[in-house]
Amino acid sequence: MPTCFTALPRAVRCAIQCIVALLSLALAGCEKSEPEPYATSTEPAALMRVVFADWSEKRPAEVEVEEGDISVLETMLVSPEAVVQLTPQAVVLVVSGSPTDESGTDMASHGTPGNLGAYWFQQREGRWYLSRSKGSFHKTGSHGNAGTVTTALLDKDTHALIVESGGCWQGYCGSWLDIFQVGADSMKRLLRDDAGIALWANSSGALENCSEALDDKGVLVPASATGPGDCFDIEGKWSLKARKGYADLVLTFSGSVVDETTITPAPAPETSSPAAEASTPDAEPEEWVTVRSRPVKETAVYRFANGTYNLVRGKNPIPGF
Repeated sequence: MPTCFTALPRAVRCAIQCIVALLSLALAGCEKSEPEPYATSTEPAALMRVVFADWSEKRPAEVEVEEGDISVLETMLVSPEAVVQLTPQAVVLVVSGSPTDESGTDMASHGTPGNLGAYWFQQREGRWYLSRSKGSFHKTGSHGNAGTVTTALLDKDTHALIVESGGCWQGYCGSWLDIFQVGADSMKRLLRDDAGIALWANSSGALENCSEALDDKGVLVPASATGPGDCFDIEGKWSLKARKGYADLVLTFSGSVVDETTITPAPAPETSSPAAEASTPDAEPEEWVTVRSRPVKETAVYRFANGTYNLVRGKNPIPGF
């Protein structure tokens, strides 16, 4: 210890020693802390690497997902879906994810929905820093596929996401539409129905001769094999129509449904034999029908009120299944 230091009064020496100790701790903390990651642009890949270090579409990442009051980490392959520019200094990155194991092997089954997450960024001194995360704000679709995400404006200042997702189950296929308001720190769902708005449905994979009947070929089938409206293929296209307040959501549907039947004499058997004729001598002849399709053209208008979009005009012709 230098003589000049030991010559100082004890109280001064203690104060100096405390200051040196505090400075040492501060410097040690600075040496251990890592610089805050940032992006120099709002290109989706640049933002993804701020959220997920060393990101690539083939490398699995850990995503924090809220389940009730707790958060868990789920391993997924993640991809950018959209970048929403809220203000010149604020953007939101929307990310989809499909579950995998740690090596990247697909773990999604037929009933596994895809995941949608959102990450908010703020610009400081020309750099984009992550300010808030919502690893999962919605799960939808099947086989780990969350569908398609489209950005839209509900009014001149209100941004939205339109999500279209679906799947096939036992030959019945369908898709549904969902809509979210993109806020400064949250995603707000703007539909009341948990399933979303039905957008497309097709039952040709579930019923024999359905495809032919939809082509209006007058298919002959046993009456027990079909019922009114069983066979359908109807698709809706959405658009936003500006009005005072949030824009109306307008769905225009087209397609066909088989619900016209004509009682028809049973077809003659392909072969006959005395044994076949004697097997059911008193059997009631089965009733057969010729089924035909009719075109479907409908428009449904959904209007925003009291926090959600609701049907106010027309009807949605998509059958439930």
